Amino acid sequence: MATRTGRAPRSADTVLVVENDNAIRRIYHDALVAAGYEAIVVGDGISALLYLESHRAPDAVVVSLPLPRVSGTLVYEDLRSRKTTRSTPVIILSGDELPRFPDEHVTVLRKPLDANVLVAAVAAGLGNTPSPPVA
Repeated sequence: MATRTGRAPRSADTVLVVENDNAIRRIYHDALVAAGYEAIVVGDGISALLYLESHRAPDAVVVSLPLPRVSGTLVYEDLRSRKTTRSTPVIILSGDELPRFPDEHVTVLRKPLDANVLVAAVAAGLGNTPSPPVA
């Protein structure tokens, strides 16, 4: 697999955002789009699993803990069980105690979270050159 280190995001870099709060979901979407990513946003774990079943694997995934209907932890486990997403960068967002994941492709961040921090974490996970902060 070719390295992505040092390159700016491609228009094909897709980020799946799984966040139950509509206002936060919109902020993350807008920040990721402004940074050059294609952002797909869903509001719960079942919607995330359905997206993963019916679309091309995203280049990165942002998952909030907890989520309604199906937990973010189960979404993470599903990602790791699929051949196409086994090494996909995952950014876990938690407002509680920060969980540990035995996975080199996981970044765990505490909520509330500035959208620029999220964009920087996605860029780092993908090996992209960080984008300038979003105003």
